[in-house]
Amino acid sequence: MRSARAVEQTFGGINASLWDDPFEWTLPEFLATPEKMRQYFDEVEGTRQRGFKLIKTDDDLLKEVMTPAGPMKLASLLLDTLVRARHHQLSARLQHREQTPSE
Repeated sequence: MRSARAVEQTFGGINASLWDDPFEWTLPEFLATPEKMRQYFDEVEGTRQRGFKLIKTDDDLLKEVMTPAGPMKLASLLLDTLVRARHHQLSARLQHREQTPSE
């Protein structure tokens, strides 16, 4: 879920300059069923795809985007998002292993 949040925040910023943290709508009470979680992941995927459609050439990756932390090259922003999303995935995987009883 945190991985999807990182992607949603970045691409929401790229698509519409909305850099809101999606924390509120990724709380367990909002995503209480597997169906609601799937819907959320589908929404994030749609947002991500719309963002990548804006990138037409390699030169677009060198453009600066205004982020909450200030201007940043688009390529750097995407790499930062990828690293954060992957970190959250690995943390979740590790936590799952620690909670799963070994055979």
